[in-house]
Amino acid sequence: MRLNASLILLAVACTTAPASRPSTTPPPPAPTPSADVAPKSPEDRFVDSLLALMTIEEKAGQLNQLSGLGDPTGPGGREAG
Repeated sequence: MRLNASLILLAVACTTAPASRPSTTPPPPAPTPSADVAPKSPEDRFVDSLLALMTIEEKAGQLNQLSGLGDPTGPGGREAG
């Protein structure tokens, strides 16, 4: 019984970590776009918004879709070595 109490005490001690102190260093500044980068077109913003909504599984699935003729796209398609 004493071993059970010791294990419970050890488990509680391991799971109750002290609260971390707030960082005293400020976060790094956000990167600023360079002067030679053109602003995004409406099409680019639309594509970015669609990609932001997709899960990683959906994005991976886009790499392996069949085209209208049944030819696979992505790695291993007709153009593969």
